[in-house]
Amino acid sequence: MRKIFTLLLAILISCSVALAQTTTTTTTTTTNNTEANAETKSAKKTRKVHAFEIEIGIGAALGADNLKFDKTKTGFNGLAEIRYNFICGLDIGLQASINGFNRQTLNAEALKFLSKNAFFVMDYNILQDKGLSIFLGVGAGAQWNKNTGESTDEYANSFLGKNFTFCVMPRVGIELFHRVRVTLDYKFGDKANRHFGLSAGFVLGGGKK
Repeated sequence: MRKIFTLLLAILISCSVALAQTTTTTTTTTTNNTEANAETKSAKKTRKVHAFEIEIGIGAALGADNLKFDKTKTGFNGLAEIRYNFICGLDIGLQASINGFNRQTLNAEALKFLSKNAFFVMDYNILQDKGLSIFLGVGAGAQWNKNTGESTDEYANSFLGKNFTFCVMPRVGIELFHRVRVTLDYKFGDKANRHFGLSAGFVLGGGKK
């Protein structure tokens, strides 16, 4: 009887130990899986680039319509922009820019077309954390135009003076090594001041984390 009791006790203890080990293993596995899933989710939500960046850029204003003038000359383009980078690849920001170019007519010296712009901008960045990234975006805001010159041509005179207008600016570009940003845009504003802008900017901040 004592031998049977001892045998049963040994079997019970063995089963208990085995069950405890199984439970511990299962708990550890579950905990590890939970931690791994949490780390995976955390990794997915980890910011790939720094949140804020500032761009200072210069370039050319080109491709403006001749508007029946004899010639339109390529001009200048300058900008300053601050952006906030979201985790999902989007960025939003504010841009202040100035651009100008000249038109010529037989009845005048160069007529100067100058615009000052303030835009709210938004881009979607592809390969944002890589050495070469591509972005597509748009800006919308206000354009202050000042067109000056002297002409005896009534048609030319109709474009001279000051005006204020709403402007939309689609754009596309590339960013190299998180520091150099090349952008091509088109400003849909006042008819006499619509043109392409090609700029190269230096980026402060941003960059891969």
